[in-house]
Amino acid sequence: MKLGRNLLTGLTAAIIASGATMSLAYTAWTQQLTLTNVVSTGSLAAIWNNFPVSCQDNQGSGPIYATVTAFRDQTDYTLAHMAISQGYPGYQAACSLTWSNTGTIGIVLQSLDVNGTTVQSGVPTNFDLNGDGVADVQIVYYAGTGGSYASGMGGSQTLQINVLDAPPNASLAFNAHANFVQRGPGA
Repeated sequence: MKLGRNLLTGLTAAIIASGATMSLAYTAWTQQLTLTNVVSTGSLAAIWNNFPVSCQDNQGSGPIYATVTAFRDQTDYTLAHMAISQGYPGYQAACSLTWSNTGTIGIVLQSLDVNGTTVQSGVPTNFDLNGDGVADVQIVYYAGTGGSYASGMGGSQTLQINVLDAPPNASLAFNAHANFVQRGPGA
């Protein structure tokens, strides 16, 4: 019985050793397929349309001593200029600005930032432009037609400036940035 067990153990070891040798000598055939990928992105771009801009004074029946002008920069179409001359407390001016999507993807007008503060559409926002702790102007931004715009399309927005407690003979400046984002799931 002991001889049979040793023979069986030796035979099993020989079979395992020969199988291991055979598997080491065995080579499988393989093939690899390659897929090259390129992602080409579009561009997000908008410009102010050629002016003149439609501006109006909102003084009702009283005399108007101030004037408002606005125009697109002649070399940088992403820049527009707006100026109130001879403004006084109580004076209001509104300009309707139009823009075009010159990029290749759809865009949405997201917000207007004035000196780093977001102004929501239709919400009057006060600004102290000379640092005296008193609001000098109030800015109201109206998103206009709203929605999203495909390439080649455009929209409008109205920027209303109300002169509040501005001091006499002052030059009060601010920067307003219309912020556009891509249209779609990532917007």
